[in-house]
Amino acid sequence: MGDDRSVDSYLPVAEDAWRWVLAQVRYDDAGPWIPQHPGVTEPDAYRDGMYAGIGGLAHALAEVRATRGWTGPEQSLADAVAERLVAPVAEQTTYDFFDGLGSTIGALLALGAPGSEAAVARLLALAEDDGWPQGYVGPPSSLPGTRLNDATLGTASVLLSAVWAHRNGVPGASELAAHAAGVLLAEAEQRETGPHWPFVPARFRTRPEVQMPNWSHGQAGIA
Repeated sequence: MGDDRSVDSYLPVAEDAWRWVLAQVRYDDAGPWIPQHPGVTEPDAYRDGMYAGIGGLAHALAEVRATRGWTGPEQSLADAVAERLVAPVAEQTTYDFFDGLGSTIGALLALGAPGSEAAVARLLALAEDDGWPQGYVGPPSSLPGTRLNDATLGTASVLLSAVWAHRNGVPGASELAAHAAGVLLAEAEQRETGPHWPFVPARFRTRPEVQMPNWSHGQAGIA
């Protein structure tokens, strides 16, 4: 059977869903935030991240702009999100793709807003010879000083954000990507099937490895 559905039939549903999302946005003295669930009245520690915060709004706004121009309120929201994300960069220590500097870089680039250069510089300042000290405090938590390999919480998240920044001509991004790639290559465990990157490198594991070949925490994300 042919499918006679058209873009025009989908757009009203999309716009209704987007209006509902925009109605959930809240503001406090620190700027915009969005609850993870309806009925939440206070922002949590992850208010700025891509996973559960306004960083995700940045990516949604970018998709909206790929379809049509922003309205005045959408432009104001984009500006407020960018301002909020840039503000803590100089003191930020988390670097992951979900909630840290990697998330900030991705969100700012999605919005086309300035500030990515400062986030790249901060990641370079935090870099150590063998990677970045794990600063993520939510589950799955890790011991202080632990390095992680994966694309959402670990070294691969730095590499991903650095590649995005390099693609957009952000100064320092090439240096950052080279360092992150070097750290990842050094962490590879050589096995019969080829190089292997577990979630937690062998030198930091205190428990048997859990196999996670997926994108978020395993081989697929690093690849």
